[in-house]
Amino acid sequence: MAPPPSTVVSSFVSLIVRILTFVCLIISLILLTTATGTASNDDYGEVKIKFKHFKAFRYLCAATVIGLVYTLLQTALTVFHVSTGNRFGGDGLVYIDFYGDKVYYMAFHI
Repeated sequence: MAPPPSTVVSSFVSLIVRILTFVCLIISLILLTTATGTASNDDYGEVKIKFKHFKAFRYLCAATVIGLVYTLLQTALTVFHVSTGNRFGGDGLVYIDFYGDKVYYMAFHI
């Protein structure tokens, strides 16, 4: 019978996924804030449009920044867990970690 999986391996995989998430959010924020477009109108001619002209894009930018902060916090806690082998705050923060990931998923994937 195989031995049970090590928690260090799953924590290391979690760390890699969190770093990948952080990088993707940074790329998303850069693309969102630097994107511009040009619209032509008979009355105004050519108009340059930036992300700040639309409330939905500003909301998306704010959601991305919140995601960055949350991912950075979770990455720091995962680094602590991988380096020491103990969770920061013991078992009490496991629930915050679990439900935080659920809220994060629901907020950004619906």
